[in-house]
Amino acid sequence: MYILNQFKKSAKELSHPYSLCAIGMLLALRIVLGYFGNLTLAFAPSMKFGFAFIPLMLVCIMYGPVAGACVGGLGDIISYILSPQGAYFPGFTISGILTGILFGLFLYKNNCTIVRLLISYVINAVFIHIFLGTLWLNIAFGLPFLITLGTRALQALILAVPEILITLTLAKAVTRIPQIKAIKNK
Repeated sequence: MYILNQFKKSAKELSHPYSLCAIGMLLALRIVLGYFGNLTLAFAPSMKFGFAFIPLMLVCIMYGPVAGACVGGLGDIISYILSPQGAYFPGFTISGILTGILFGLFLYKNNCTIVRLLISYVINAVFIHIFLGTLWLNIAFGLPFLITLGTRALQALILAVPEILITLTLAKAVTRIPQIKAIKNK
């Protein structure tokens, strides 16, 4: 019942023009940060720390799983359209949608506690980022599954702390913005 209720509340958010505008701007920011907001880690040149997760987390925290799924999926599709690299593979779009749904279910409506964030982050890291991401890379590019799995697990472990700290900081900041509080209370 809780999950269905979260989906209903989140879908209702899409009926407000302010929400649609904010979601659209965060989607655009996600695409821009996907291109320009990446840092290569000095100790592991094949691993990158990106900031494209920030707008997605903001959407999930403020607008829920439906909006999170839209931004996750559309972000992947629009990024591919703007800069295609090889053939389009829908698996990564599915991962983006699932990530938006997962974090939206756990973090929506000021429910971003450290425990909820850790649980959602671990589920996302293990099942979506590590397992599904590795599966998609194996299917799309023929990368060896077990080797890629290990590399992606190491990357998820290294990036966990900064991503969790950034998300917690953003969640606390969002609850303090007066305009968002006023709109949320309507």
